[in-house]
Amino acid sequence: MSKTNTLDLGKIQTPLLIFGGCYSNLQATQALQTWAQDNNFKPEQCICTGDMVAYCGNPFETVELIRDWGVHCIQGNVEQSLATKADDCGCGFTEGSVCDTLSRGWYPFADNAVSQNQRDWFKALPEHLQFSIAEKSIQVVHGAGSDVSRFMFASQPDSDFLDEFALLESSNNTENNTEADIIIAGHSGLPFTKHISNNNHKNKQWHNSGALGMPANDGTQDVWFSVLNVIDGEIQFSHHRLEYDVESTIQQMLKNNLTQGYHEALKTGLWPSMDVLPEIEKRQQGIKVRNS
Repeated sequence: MSKTNTLDLGKIQTPLLIFGGCYSNLQATQALQTWAQDNNFKPEQCICTGDMVAYCGNPFETVELIRDWGVHCIQGNVEQSLATKADDCGCGFTEGSVCDTLSRGWYPFADNAVSQNQRDWFKALPEHLQFSIAEKSIQVVHGAGSDVSRFMFASQPDSDFLDEFALLESSNNTENNTEADIIIAGHSGLPFTKHISNNNHKNKQWHNSGALGMPANDGTQDVWFSVLNVIDGEIQFSHHRLEYDVESTIQQMLKNNLTQGYHEALKTGLWPSMDVLPEIEKRQQGIKVRNS
């Protein structure tokens, strides 16, 4: 893997608020910012895993809110595409799939909505973050270390995740090739924390906070974020639901003719396509995700 633009934050303060996949959903992002402020999270205690822009109707405003908030951000595939004025979102959808077809509706709108100043900001963002907490080394990527748009889901075998840990370890992205104990990622849209432990790899974790801008395909309207905390010397993640003004988000999408199906997903809590999901996650559609 070629060298990646990684920002080293050193040792940082906990707890941390983790979110990503804002998807141009201004109302959900505003609700999270309010939650963060009410719970005394400083901007430097908040991390965005990318894809600030996508399906919903306020790309420009959502990006401005996150910039003004001052949280740590990395590039998602959408930010990379918008920064370079690419023809598509770079989401990793199979060509001709339903998701690929739907992206041809929302991506041109987002591309027209963001400013050149915002594109320059996207380009200047790091691709990865690294930091340490409680003697653990943590990496933040968007999809995976191997590919910004790789989808990683909880049902995948441990070997898929261990390959990604090994890739980051062998690359020049970590100071002195430090082995990552935890990888925090976004992109895939579903909240999960996967614990990986075998004879060679003890207590590794892969964490995805879920998407802030779209429900978790579980039949509810809630969106997701997470909190990292240290309890009795151990790093623990908790997944959190978030309620927000869904109807205003839908009306903004309708106003801008963003009617490819994601506006219905905000209401029903069910994705318009499950092309990217493994079979186990497909079978979980409509089953309410538990807080943890």
